[in-house]
Amino acid sequence: MTEDNRRALSLVALLVLVAGVIALTAWSVTQWVATGNRITIAERDAELPPAADPARYLLTAASRAQARADLQTRLNEMARVNGVTLSRFDTEPALDTDALLMTSEVEVSGGIGEIAAFLHAIESTVPALIVTEASLRPARTEGELRLTASIEARLSPGAAQ
Repeated sequence: MTEDNRRALSLVALLVLVAGVIALTAWSVTQWVATGNRITIAERDAELPPAADPARYLLTAASRAQARADLQTRLNEMARVNGVTLSRFDTEPALDTDALLMTSEVEVSGGIGEIAAFLHAIESTVPALIVTEASLRPARTEGELRLTASIEARLSPGAAQ
């Protein structure tokens, strides 16, 4: 083999090596980009939990008085649907420490099953209401009980006045 042939063969080998490195690099970059695209698509299509909806947790009203009236209407309806008699509904004044908290006290009478259904309706309603205290005692009518319960609700910031 002549010197010129060896040089030509070395040059061809070098060109093949450079072309292989370029091809391997290009393939690696395309795979990296494709993986990034698949991740982006998977993140976009993933079922993300819904953002916290204030309507699920806060009584929305223009004022505290309107929120109180709305709550009283809701509790009257719950009492009617569940077969208890709502005899008292009082709301405590706003606290200086937490103006967005509304605490109400209700008194209902009925059978144990109806009272249990009424309490369940309160705690499973939207927006959220929480029974913080409950007292159960016999009512004057035979077979009925009287429930006194404290209920807390959170107001939307616009209703804090």
